[in-house]
Amino acid sequence: EVDGQVYFFPDTHPSPIESPRVDLLSIYDEMVSGYKDHAPLGGVLYNAQLLESGNPLFYFFLMDGQIAGSWRRTLKKKDMLVELNPFRPLTVEEKHAIYTALQRYGTFLGLEVVVK
Repeated sequence: EVDGQVYFFPDTHPSPIESPRVDLLSIYDEMVSGYKDHAPLGGVLYNAQLLESGNPLFYFFLMDGQIAGSWRRTLKKKDMLVELNPFRPLTVEEKHAIYTALQRYGTFLGLEVVVK
């Protein structure tokens, strides 16, 4: 339950997750496009930024389950250029976590990651 709204979570005993945890969301991911109310994903602080972006072709990233910013990728022959747009200043640990997540994604694609 978040702010009086009940959400389904299938695992009643989730495993502990290291913080900060970064999840890279793709365009039109259900976490963003599947809900009219984005407050549980980013709180009131980021809901305005999400509404301003309309229905963008952005990738979003979650930090510990909350939307913390957007990112864009440009795929090249040998690398992937990434532009980060955090919604707030990130800590050193959070930056490390997002770079690690981007590196995993780059490895999956077989591309070097270059963050602009």
